[in-house]
Amino acid sequence: MKEIINDTCIVLTEKKSKFITRLHKITSVKQVDEFLKEIRAAEKGATHNCYAWRLAEKQSIAEGRSDDGEPSGTAGQPMLSVLSGEDAVNVLAVVTRYFGGIKLGTGGLVRIYGKCVKEALKDSGMRSFIVRENFEYSFHISKTSYIQYILDKLSLFSTKRDFSDPIYPVYHFLFSENEKTDFLNEVNKIN
Repeated sequence: MKEIINDTCIVLTEKKSKFITRLHKITSVKQVDEFLKEIRAAEKGATHNCYAWRLAEKQSIAEGRSDDGEPSGTAGQPMLSVLSGEDAVNVLAVVTRYFGGIKLGTGGLVRIYGKCVKEALKDSGMRSFIVRENFEYSFHISKTSYIQYILDKLSLFSTKRDFSDPIYPVYHFLFSENEKTDFLNEVNKIN
């Protein structure tokens, strides 16, 4: 399995229709709905916002797709086929179409929607997928800058920071086992 390195956005034009393709990292189905809401709000004049997604779960892969008004099977399925063919997980692909006045036919639609996702995957970069789990770490507030230094040094980031306790904040992470070990080894150097 592989995951995208960066969220990306590319634009392709086919017979005067404009196709804006966005790839977005996801870790839950809820994030699919949230990102689609953002796209629909930003692209109010769009004819279609077709999408496909794949999400790694504990023992399986969940998938979803939508043609969003395009002829059945001409958008969501070709997009999902590209994601599946690349073995990409934890990714949402959304292709926003602005109709240019020339019909592409079902074959043309299948080709362009697949091409959009394939090109966006090239642009975003791919790497091996690593299973990550939730991890929480609490520390004295005086160590905040050092914790940030460690995160920067190891190219890691927190998914949430909870300062409800002003003396002992809690940082939340999604870490692989190796990332967790590296982080704790660095933290132990200051204790």
